[in-house]
Amino acid sequence: MPEKDLEILFNDFTDNFMTGKDIATLLNVKERTIWQYKSNGKLPRPFGFLDNKPIWSKIDIQNWIKTENLSQAVNIIIYK
Repeated sequence: MPEKDLEILFNDFTDNFMTGKDIATLLNVKERTIWQYKSNGKLPRPFGFLDNKPIWSKIDIQNWIKTENLSQAVNIIIYK
């Protein structure tokens, strides 16, 4: 597979996921708050790891936001 095709595939893959920093930015909170949520089991389980950092599915985060009644942030995810 040519290098450019791998880059496109990787970018498509990563576009479906969020880092803790992404989630913090979305919710307008400090990144530390996201790590506290993770430690306390308030966030959905991460999908996996990228560069040794947890990543979450955007769909899982969107559903979590709906469940937690953070509807203002859901609109940001949907229309972003």
